[in-house]
Amino acid sequence: DGIAQHESRTIGGLQADMARPTMLLGREGQLALLMGVRVDGVDVALRNQTRRVVRGDRLVSTIAESNYFTALSQSAALSSRVHATLGVRGDVFRQSVVDRTTGLAGGVAGTRTTGVVSPRFSLDAVAGRGVRITAQIGAGFHSNDARDVVQAPRAVVVLPRALGMELGARRTWAGGSVAAALWQTTLESELVFVGDEGVTEASGRTRRIGADLEGRVRLVPGLWADADLNLARGRFRDEP
Repeated sequence: DGIAQHESRTIGGLQADMARPTMLLGREGQLALLMGVRVDGVDVALRNQTRRVVRGDRLVSTIAESNYFTALSQSAALSSRVHATLGVRGDVFRQSVVDRTTGLAGGVAGTRTTGVVSPRFSLDAVAGRGVRITAQIGAGFHSNDARDVVQAPRAVVVLPRALGMELGARRTWAGGSVAAALWQTTLESELVFVGDEGVTEASGRTRRIGADLEGRVRLVPGLWADADLNLARGRFRDEP
């Protein structure tokens, strides 16, 4: 009763950005614009196998997914040491699924277009010689399996919201740098992949908190050493 999973993917994209200095309420800043597109072509399959010999198809799909995105941000100097940036990003997804399953079993097919807008705000401050502190908060999302998206009822959210927050500091000097950050990410819905069925299931809200530490030091001219430590704690919010 074994299963065999297969995926092959081709990714292409194009991104362009521009920036120009601005004066906003008498304060120097920068206006930045970003636009782009990413296209994924995916062949996925779930098949029955015994002792690594494939016996038949359970689900076979060809998926085309396009992501068109644009982002606009404005930064401003609040003082000689503090800068603020306010931005917004828009994403549009078009997902198309073609069922190529052979035999009695049938897969999912269809096309759907969805979109989401994500704001962001950050503060950047110089706290001393070589010391910089950053704080940021922003909304985002995570994309779903295209097969789930095209068959979901119109009232179902297929681009679940995410909210991220981070507070960090970095100290740099001629011979290296050290940095630390605390962060939290919450998701409106988390996906769990059910391998035996080749589908995903939404499992409710989640929260992750963590800390990142990194260091870089020059041992001798031309030789550097790096170290990173990343800690994270993830929990389902609606489950025991």
